[in-house]
Amino acid sequence: MPARFSFNPDRVAHFEATGWRAHYDRKWVKLLRLIVALCEEQFNIPFRSLCWRPTM
Repeated sequence: MPARFSFNPDRVAHFEATGWRAHYDRKWVKLLRLIVALCEEQFNIPFRSLCWRPTM
């Protein structure tokens, strides 16, 4: 049975607000780190699957 999905709206809001700030400040590495952390923490998407997908 898969793990139960949990959604933390305050945490997502943090990632989104901080991400927009990093975007407008042109802090691209920080923005990338935030996107990766958001995907891993809130959506259970491992970073490795974001970077590499086998082609069929």
